[in-house]
Amino acid sequence: MELSKKEALEIDKGIWVIGDIHGCYNELKELSTYINKNCEVVCVGDLIDRGNYSKEVIDFIIKNNYKSVLGNHEIMAYSYYDLWLLHGGIETLESFKNEKNLNFYKNFFINLPLYLYYEFSEERPLLITHSFALTLWKGKDFPYSYAYFNDILWKHSNNLFEKKELKYETVDNVFNIFGHTPIKIPFITQDFANIDTGCVYKNKLSAIHYPTLNTISIKNID
Repeated sequence: MELSKKEALEIDKGIWVIGDIHGCYNELKELSTYINKNCEVVCVGDLIDRGNYSKEVIDFIIKNNYKSVLGNHEIMAYSYYDLWLLHGGIETLESFKNEKNLNFYKNFFINLPLYLYYEFSEERPLLITHSFALTLWKGKDFPYSYAYFNDILWKHSNNLFEKKELKYETVDNVFNIFGHTPIKIPFITQDFANIDTGCVYKNKLSAIHYPTLNTISIKNID
């Protein structure tokens, strides 16, 4: 269910998960006004690139104590420089202004986790990743190697959206919230939700609340 601002602010517990931001600072700032301060906020990665305000996005996330998992654009920024420039890195460099600034933010990227896992007393555990991860999930204590990074960070999941009724059996029965594959509206099933609604492509920045699975969205305003 898509909530109004008033309805969203009435939710005073749980976790809001924000889709791929890609430097859309103004939309992020507006979306934050819909979120009750008592809720935790987590981003699915791809905070940077393509949009014009990557530095402002990171600063806002740090200032407001939001959390984020690693996205493929963050790993490109510190590991695949030439590829990064071809996929939105130029806009990010312009927002950082100089290399000294960028080095500080690279350290921030390096320390982002591959996934975040939350347990609830009366709900399914929540798994937050950049891309769809249910077919890879082996439990929170499994030593995930770089072999898993390619799928969790890079694999698009268009084929998932053909059969909403699919059921995924996983270790500890997690519910997976992710982004990476841009879609028009949030796609929510009994086992997962894609919350990347392509704000940087002139659509919307969206967030989903767990465990209610209600959503909020802000139209691109740049």
